[in-house]
Amino acid sequence: LNGNITVANLTIGKSGSVNGIVKAKKVLVEGSLMGEIYCGDLEIARTGTVSDKIHSVNLVIHGKALGTVISDQTVAVTEGSTVKAKIESTKININGIVDGDVYAAELLEIAHDGQVTTEKLQSKKVVVNGKVNGKVVASELLEVGRNGFVQGEITVKNIKTEEGGRVIGTMVIYQEPVKQIAPEVIDTETT
Repeated sequence: LNGNITVANLTIGKSGSVNGIVKAKKVLVEGSLMGEIYCGDLEIARTGTVSDKIHSVNLVIHGKALGTVISDQTVAVTEGSTVKAKIESTKININGIVDGDVYAAELLEIAHDGQVTTEKLQSKKVVVNGKVNGKVVASELLEVGRNGFVQGEITVKNIKTEEGGRVIGTMVIYQEPVKQIAPEVIDTETT
């Protein structure tokens, strides 16, 4: 199916394929969606693939997401899933494989089977029980569990590491960004 779709609820079956823009309250993707999706709740099944841009309120990924993911409240990347995308949300839980930048406003959890390769991973609180390779910024707390492994450039305000947890790389103290004040306009006219 090609084109734009606006419905209340949409299910794309295992053999189904949609190419276009989808707007719906609730979407289940078991097949393939290539294009932009705007929805409330989105679930990508193990057999499902979404390519391009996702804009949702809540998102659960069991399959594959490729592109940009923006979710207002939550994103769950479950065990066995693959995400090659930039992810932005309030709360993110990763238990699959993610290759891309990850931004969580409040909480970012990497569960036991979670593996993240990133240019930048950022949140107020970052909890790592899986593996992270890349730049990590935790403006409040980086917590590394006993099975957690973080490697890269780490910027933290506070860090808590359980026995067995590993952190390798450079570490600096997080400082709030300084707000730039616009310079005053000086009248250079002479009288």
